[in-house]
Amino acid sequence: MSFSPSLSQRSLVQRLLVNRAGPGADAAAYAAASAHVYDQAAQELIPLIGEHGVNALAERSLLLIRREFPWLTAKEEITPEVSPIAQVVRDLEGQAPAVALSAGTALIVTFSELLSTCVGVPLTNHLLSQAWHGALSDGAVESCT
Repeated sequence: MSFSPSLSQRSLVQRLLVNRAGPGADAAAYAAASAHVYDQAAQELIPLIGEHGVNALAERSLLLIRREFPWLTAKEEITPEVSPIAQVVRDLEGQAPAVALSAGTALIVTFSELLSTCVGVPLTNHLLSQAWHGALSDGAVESCT
């Protein structure tokens, strides 16, 4: 699977979040799934690009998806005590489940796309496959638990 922008990539990430959130998920479950998937990726990326690099990608991702989801907290509204992703979780929890899923998907897809522009598609694919334990493989979503 390539992390270039595509409908199939969005679909795969959405299915990953749905699997992680479980059947009949509410907005809080999609928010938690989004945070979990992000945290898994961050753990793989920190040794490569550092915590500041991961945070920079997350902040840029949030800035970009705010065009589609203007209700997300703006960077200047985030307090130092709350990480950007923690604030996104709070924002997602206050939405309808479908909206929370859509915004969580957009965050992960955008984060992945930005990462691929920095380190390349093959390394992005490898790192995220490691992070998500093979959940994204050859265009198919396998068990992500």
